Amino acid sequence: MNKLIISAVMALTLIACAKQPTRMTEVVNDAPTANFKVANSAGLELWVDGVSFGALEQYSYPERAVELVPGEHLIEVRRNGQVIYSQRIYFSEATHRTLEI
Repeated sequence: MNKLIISAVMALTLIACAKQPTRMTEVVNDAPTANFKVANSAGLELWVDGVSFGALEQYSYPERAVELVPGEHLIEVRRNGQVIYSQRIYFSEATHRTLEI
């Protein structure tokens, strides 16, 4: 008798679990982005807020872009440690900018 009750409870539990409603969610990436148009990106390095993001050619227009957090950023392009481009820009959510160097 106990086995029958345990089996019935387990069957009802499994049936209840199988019929739970499902919800689809989608994550939207609305981070602002920027990329760069440069005639010759050889030797150029991207710095954002004092942090190196590596070679500028990684973020060349139109194929690739750097993702940022919303807010104001100091964008610098350096060659051999010397700043050749510097601009403070505000980036809001879901915006994109192409900067010409």
